[in-house]
Amino acid sequence: MGVKIFTEFKSDLTFELGQRENISTYTGGWVNTAYMDFCSMKSFFGVPVPRDFRFPELDTSTTSNTSGSVAYIAVPADCLYIYTVHDTTNDSKLRNYNIRQYTEETGRGTTTGQPDYWVRYGSNIYLFPTPAGTYQMTIWYRKRPALLSSGSSVTVIGTEWDEPILKLAVVQSLLRVKDYDAYKIYKEEWKEMIAGKIGIYDEERKDKEDILRPSVSYLQPKDF
Repeated sequence: MGVKIFTEFKSDLTFELGQRENISTYTGGWVNTAYMDFCSMKSFFGVPVPRDFRFPELDTSTTSNTSGSVAYIAVPADCLYIYTVHDTTNDSKLRNYNIRQYTEETGRGTTTGQPDYWVRYGSNIYLFPTPAGTYQMTIWYRKRPALLSSGSSVTVIGTEWDEPILKLAVVQSLLRVKDYDAYKIYKEEWKEMIAGKIGIYDEERKDKEDILRPSVSYLQPKDF
């Protein structure tokens, strides 16, 4: 979890903006906007975020039980997007439909059984076939972090991201107050800062690569 508390974020933002007057009402919202954007956006200022970049603290799962002849279960309230749905009762991974495929299925209201497919639509996850009874579904998803509220609350992601979140709030706030010259400078500095951190989880992928790499015990002398 982060170490900088909410009151520190707000006071640091005020300082970074040059102690501007009449912004204390807004700094809390500006910090939270930067926090939410940082945890969810796929690109910043035209720079795409690498596909594998993620915050492990935001990956989670929950279970939900189906009801007989009810075609859907609820999307978790804090869900940003769903990775997959697993039928825990039958130890079976459901396949993902799109809404067109789901609506083209005939007999959705009368065909019941063990669900094979899922599709997110609105605030529900629709299943096909419609569940015949009670099945426990495990929903694996990326959650949306709760807003910082109390003065002592901290981010749910690592301390290494406190400074990038603060600096992103600075960049966004400079645009709001129309300080375009400072905005351009701080934006470039932020992009350099994040470029040095964005591959922080690459080291974990090395373990996966080692699994796929042949052991040296199988190599022939000519391979050395």
